[in-house]
Formats: sequence, structure tokens, C-alpha cells
Amino acid sequence: MMKKEKNNIKEKTVKESYLFIDVIENGNARVIPDKKGSAFNIPLCLLPDGAKEGTTVKLSAEITENTFSAEIDDLLSSLGSTL
Repeated sequence: MMKKEKNNIKEKTVKESYLFIDVIENGNARVIPDKKGSAFNIPLCLLPDGAKEGTTVKLSAEITENTFSAEIDDLLSSLGSTL
């Protein structure tokens, strides 16, 4: 599905991958992607309840609208900067 906007083209896509949980320690899980890529750490709080070493989880990622832009602008203004 493609949606055109003034001077921009927005394409809504979702990417999914499976991650094998190798090790959990100090509140982080080291995961190994099912496709090409290196192992990486992810905070355990971002994984579903019941995730443990030796299990596989599905990661789903989608680009969304920035809902924090007002807060970011306020913070930058307080620091003397703007976007």
C-alpha cells in the first residue's frame, strides 16, 4: 500500500524477523536473528512475558509518526537549540 503526500511519498511497510534468545543477563537478552546479521542485545522488558533462554520470539517493526515531536522541540528550546 502506498500513500502519496505533498513532496513526500510514504510507504507503509512492516518487517518481521525471528530472534533466538541466546542468553539473558542483567536485564538484557542477547538474541540471534534468523537471517543474516550479528547477535545483539535487547532490553528484556521489550520482549513478551515468558521469553527465556532457548526460546524464539518474532520481532515486528514499523515506521510510525513521531508522537514525541512537541516534547523534543520543548527540550531543544530549553537547551537553546531547534530542529
